[in-house]
Amino acid sequence: MDILVITSQALLYLCFSVLVGSFVLLLVPSKYRPDIKVPKSILFISAITLPIFTFIPILDITLYIAPRLGLFESFKIVLTTYTVGTAWNFTLLGSVMLVLLMALARSHEKGIFSFLGILLTFGLILTVAWSSHAVSIGPIMGIISDFIHLAAVSIWAGILIIIGWCSLNHKNWLEFLSWFSIVDISCLVATVLSGVLLMDVLVDRYIDSWIVSYGQGLFIKHLFLLSLLFYAFIRR
Repeated sequence: MDILVITSQALLYLCFSVLVGSFVLLLVPSKYRPDIKVPKSILFISAITLPIFTFIPILDITLYIAPRLGLFESFKIVLTTYTVGTAWNFTLLGSVMLVLLMALARSHEKGIFSFLGILLTFGLILTVAWSSHAVSIGPIMGIISDFIHLAAVSIWAGILIIIGWCSLNHKNWLEFLSWFSIVDISCLVATVLSGVLLMDVLVDRYIDSWIVSYGQGLFIKHLFLLSLLFYAFIRR
């Protein structure tokens, strides 16, 4: 079950990145980016699978308490009394609204569609932050830091993913790099600062946390981040 939870979280972040990256780039005037064509099917799949991937932790909790209370009763309790269940209800509602928005949007309404789409997506990121483990330890700091962390990573990775997958040419490449460099650095700073706040909420001592799986995963993530930063500085 742990592997399923980890995989679902990775796919969840990919879906958020695709949605945020698409909406941000569609809001950017065409003279400041290459021409892009984002298949609507990718947006639909990302929006539809969000409540599926966020449901996996709920299933994990339900199966954990089911031997004592029964499957149906456990599922009802998790959905109605646990924070993760309440947050998932809003995630499901937001995903339905996002799918309806995509279905009803017309090509000439690209601006308002992208604006509403990014608002709904950030709202969905907020529901995921609300259901995070950090919130159970420090409600205010937990939800703020987790939201900023996930939003910054989604913007940063999402723009890169959509430009890499969906750009049709290299038009206005220098114009794109001029503003994306600022976004890139801003998202990196936001990711690092919010990550430090999350660590402060979740672990007492960074090195001591290496004895548990969460601390080990955190350490591996930081190694990857340092490698990415090193590569970025070399390329510059």
